[in-house]
Amino acid sequence: MSIFDEVKPLTQRYIRHGGKKNRRRQAEKMRAFVKFCAGMGCRGLGNIGRKHIQAFFAAHTKWTPSTRYAYRLAVENLFELAGLPPPKGLSEIDYPKKNSSPPNPLHPPCQS
Repeated sequence: MSIFDEVKPLTQRYIRHGGKKNRRRQAEKMRAFVKFCAGMGCRGLGNIGRKHIQAFFAAHTKWTPSTRYAYRLAVENLFELAGLPPPKGLSEIDYPKKNSSPPNPLHPPCQS
């Protein structure tokens, strides 16, 4: 059984429940990640580790922080659906931080 055969029923079941558009997008992200890992030689979800996570995100450095975070959530959902603990490299992908711009001298902060 290939990794795709392992992931297909998980993503189909995931799409059937909840908001359809978002779940389809999440499932596409899951499949893209699995396709990348299969290209690296993974034969099952249990074979995916930190090396694969780091390589996947290193190959997609031009993504915005929010896109990287969306892929992180999709991969976490994939492992949750499979009943496996997520690989350790996922915790290194952080939630995108808001832009902290310098204070505007024309509009000083309100004093309370």
